[in-house]
Amino acid sequence: MKPRLTLLLIFCTLVQFLSAQEQPDPKKWGVHIAPTSLINYYPRFRLGTQYVSGQYSYLLDVSYANFPSFWGETNYRKGFSYAAIRPEIRRFFTSRPEINGGGFFTSDYWGLELALSQLALDLRADAYEATDGEQYSFDAATRTLQRLAIHYKYGAQRMISDKIWIDFFAGVGLQLRHIQYGNFSNRILRFDNPAYEWLFSFEPKREGWSVRPSFSFGARIGLAY
Repeated sequence: MKPRLTLLLIFCTLVQFLSAQEQPDPKKWGVHIAPTSLINYYPRFRLGTQYVSGQYSYLLDVSYANFPSFWGETNYRKGFSYAAIRPEIRRFFTSRPEINGGGFFTSDYWGLELALSQLALDLRADAYEATDGEQYSFDAATRTLQRLAIHYKYGAQRMISDKIWIDFFAGVGLQLRHIQYGNFSNRILRFDNPAYEWLFSFEPKREGWSVRPSFSFGARIGLAY
């Protein structure tokens, strides 16, 4: 009886192994856009590509914007330019993501994203604190914000047809950023030691390096091949 049971167990194990060999890990590739980037405080165009191999996927997003007079003449912002690159690696919750027809898969995931970006913003009639500790006013200037951020992300990717998928994600992390001012027009040292409320605004005004929290969230829609 025991030899028969042993042979049965060996047979079942062999069948499972051969079945796994006949169904290799899925490998898929696709392209996508991120429409939520267009409703950002500084709108930008964002697109990318994704490669899926088994339980992992690898993404690369690029973003770009150039609006020389986007904010109009009635606002102190005259325009801005933006560029970014975001590589990301993901691990899906399922060991074998569900393949729908010729499309992608349906699964939640954890991700790790590295984001490198630069925002150059034209300003007028504003002020800032320089690296020397002094405060200056100016009629016009360009503020350049460079950021290197890392985000730990959670997301959900779902197929909505055989080829089209959507992805919702959110992430938290840290950013190393550097702010620099240039292209001044009529920069003036302020001797009156003005109130500091203008330093605590939505946008950073102090020049130099800093480390801050960073957040990432949005949605993608893509086409799978």
